[in-house]
Amino acid sequence: MENNPEMQALKDKVVVLESMLNSLTGYVEHLEKSKLNKNEVISAINISNEEIRIQGDKIHIDGKTLVDNEVKGVTKNEDR
Repeated sequence: MENNPEMQALKDKVVVLESMLNSLTGYVEHLEKSKLNKNEVISAINISNEEIRIQGDKIHIDGKTLVDNEVKGVTKNEDR
């Protein structure tokens, strides 16, 4: 079989894709092993196109904070 540059380019791409797939598979396996159970999760940040939700028993923001629109459900808390 003669040396076809197009065929070699395709083979090279397959090698790169196989390498990427192996890396992703390894990363997924790592994530599965390191998952926390529900009782171990202390806080969470959930991001979607519609909102960002930060959940936790206490949330401390250290630094200047910018709020562009109204803030709902705000209560004054003296227990800092």
